[in-house]
Amino acid sequence: MFIDYLNQTLKKRDSVKNDFNRHIDEEQRTLIRPDIIVKKKGIIVLILDTKYKTSIKDDDLNQMWIYCISLNVSTGILVYPQYFEAPFSRTLLSSRYKILLKNIDLTGNTFEEFKEKCKTFVDDVERCIMELFL
Repeated sequence: MFIDYLNQTLKKRDSVKNDFNRHIDEEQRTLIRPDIIVKKKGIIVLILDTKYKTSIKDDDLNQMWIYCISLNVSTGILVYPQYFEAPFSRTLLSSRYKILLKNIDLTGNTFEEFKEKCKTFVDDVERCIMELFL
């Protein structure tokens, strides 16, 4: 439900795709499928991938590095439920690629509370997008 809401909210403001996939090898055997890509003027500027885990895993970071490097996108965001306080970011050594780690609080008693928390999160993502163009 969160990914669907995030897609719909971002689509109102940006060119967003949630059905993107691409082969990244010459043999066309390795397919990547980020949860969400954000485009500006036809160019992918941001990749988001959601995880429903209680901690950050190296495999998740490695997956995002592959997404960013293979699509030549400088910034990716890994989204986790708020079980823990996520560090701000991780930058690949000797590289221009950065992975931001963001939490979203998915608790709430009503759908309206959930929508408000999603809106706050989307506003944060929008700030990240704006910073990419400064």
